[in-house]
Amino acid sequence: FLRVMPDLADRTQIVYNCTDYGLIRRLAQEPVEGFLPEQTNLISVSRITPEKGHMRALEVMERVMPDYPALHWYVIGDGPCREELEEAIRLAGLSERIHLLGQKENPYCYMKRADALFLPSFHEAAPMVFDEAKTLGLPVLTTETTSSSRLIGLTGCGLVCENSEEGMEKGLREILSKPELLEQFRRKAEQQHLDNQISREQWERLIRSRE
Repeated sequence: FLRVMPDLADRTQIVYNCTDYGLIRRLAQEPVEGFLPEQTNLISVSRITPEKGHMRALEVMERVMPDYPALHWYVIGDGPCREELEEAIRLAGLSERIHLLGQKENPYCYMKRADALFLPSFHEAAPMVFDEAKTLGLPVLTTETTSSSRLIGLTGCGLVCENSEEGMEKGLREILSKPELLEQFRRKAEQQHLDNQISREQWERLIRSRE
């Protein structure tokens, strides 16, 4: 931002997102159907728009799913590209294994029972779903974007892959062929100390600076 708008440097401060971690954990306990234990369940939670990369992720699934019969992909969210994605899934013959669940008021009960969160986005800033996944001990497979290396790679909570179809396929095959890797990511996520202390201090400084 400051590279583009350097004249605003003295008026710019960083304030992290606040997350209601307790609410997320409580909602995650609600029951949900599906997610059979014999399946490997990936979940994506986002609007279905071009920048989120669902269509290219489908191309990856077409190549990977024949080698992993237990793999299922669930997409929570809605958006202008849903019908196009739904039709592409049908044409690929994967309607029984790729599930568009639509918008959910409570995505956390699904996330809690998934094996990994899958973010195939072309670009992201600092998505709150990363913190939500860590709260639930959910490993993450994400493309390399602005903050993914810092929020996921460096924390050991998941795998950051090259931002391309080839990168996603390589990353997906890696976590599917090494269940111990997902378990390692899950343990790291569960060990994260998550609270809003830093966010509160940043807000307080911001408010005091305006007094």
